Amino acid sequence: MKRPSTFWYAVALLVASTVGIGFFGIPYTFARAGFGVGFILFAILTVLILITNLLYGEIILRTHERHQFVGYVRLYLGRWARLANLFTFWVSVYGAFIGILIVNGEFLSKFLSFFGYRVSPALLSTLFVVVAIGLVYAGLKTVSHVDFVVMAVSIAIVGLIAVFGIPHLSSDNFVFSNRQAWFLPFGVILFALNAIQGVPLVREALIGKERLYRRALLWGTLIPAVLYIVFIVVVVGVSGANTSPSAISGLAPKLGRGIVMVGSLFGFLTSSTIFLSIITAFRMSLREDFQLRRRGDFLLPLLPGLILFLLGVRNFIEIIGLVGGIAVSIDMILLLMVYAKSKEKGNRIPEYSLNIPRLLLYLMMGIFTIGALYTIFT
Repeated sequence: MKRPSTFWYAVALLVASTVGIGFFGIPYTFARAGFGVGFILFAILTVLILITNLLYGEIILRTHERHQFVGYVRLYLGRWARLANLFTFWVSVYGAFIGILIVNGEFLSKFLSFFGYRVSPALLSTLFVVVAIGLVYAGLKTVSHVDFVVMAVSIAIVGLIAVFGIPHLSSDNFVFSNRQAWFLPFGVILFALNAIQGVPLVREALIGKERLYRRALLWGTLIPAVLYIVFIVVVVGVSGANTSPSAISGLAPKLGRGIVMVGSLFGFLTSSTIFLSIITAFRMSLREDFQLRRRGDFLLPLLPGLILFLLGVRNFIEIIGLVGGIAVSIDMILLLMVYAKSKEKGNRIPEYSLNIPRLLLYLMMGIFTIGALYTIFT
């Protein structure tokens, strides 16, 4: 077989930075709020995230120095913005870290149970952290190859779930609005689509080939969106009001244990790759933005998240909803502000430049501000 090009390894990095634990939370929120309401929010947020990913790519190309998002905020904005971003940085890291540990161990435990092995999800999650950290030590090239394989497997598994699930779809499950929890999908969708930690990784994979950067960001954003909507339609269409918070277990009554086994493997793989991407970006941010140079410096800051998980912080939907609704919304507002400043103060000619009207930027800021405030006060 022909070896995949650097372009597709770069796309895989962004897909793996996006597709993760949020994948499994979205169907539950659609079932609670109503499929129509959820779909409208999903379509709007997909467009907004595509625009912000492309804007972030332009920011990176306008800047000679290498940074993660924390570093770009520090470079282009004032002290108050840096403090706000430090808050969202740590909330996002710990929220995603705990959320991944919750579902990763559960999926792997459920998968192993089909072969007669009963292992504690908490133990499996802890062991996974050790293995994942070893892969991150191996470097970005190793992570990108793992991500490419998992991207291909994820597409195949979603296709398999769709093939078996479509005959069991019920039109009664596609309710436009349940007149309750209509805003619930916002934070979970935003968390699921957010790839802010992956955009700089794509640039690293395309050094010397920056002309491909915009196209890689486009594909890397749209592939997860298509996977999500196919998965949501099947899960909600099959499970309806019985959709579970982690999506997969609710399919068992209609699709059987076999598809749950495949789905559990899928959940383990996607949560694993998003963890690899997050920890890789976290390690790079500590080195580039916080000047922590030793190889093991990224280990100590991860301990609080692991301790909280082991102490029993396990509400999956609440965690990812809060992280998405508050931390990601604030990050998107800051990103739009950084973009405006980089147009004035950037020290490099970018390979592409978007002409976004200021009115659209203000409208996007308004949407993210309303989302963050609603999440805080509800």
